[in-house]
Amino acid sequence: MSPVRQRKSRIQFVGENKDIFSSSERVWLIKGIVLSHVIEVEKKLKNKINEEGKSDEDLSLLEILLLTKGLTRKDVVTFMQDMFFAGIDTLISEER
Repeated sequence: MSPVRQRKSRIQFVGENKDIFSSSERVWLIKGIVLSHVIEVEKKLKNKINEEGKSDEDLSLLEILLLTKGLTRKDVVTFMQDMFFAGIDTLISEER
């Protein structure tokens, strides 16, 4: 467990202010995570459709987006990335 110190009513982990990644590296890291998850879900979705047939009742938002005609994988990754960043922004705004 990391040593902590109290600072202006905020608990801060020692070394917390040191950035490991630059902001552009963080964006690429998150894009890579989202892309790998989308590819994984695509594979599972293909198996799901082949085995069970297409049923909209049991599909996640990501699966629905992947099945939407006119959307490419790049579109889906961008959409999911935007949702990820919006979630982070909401969490940060609530903590202030």
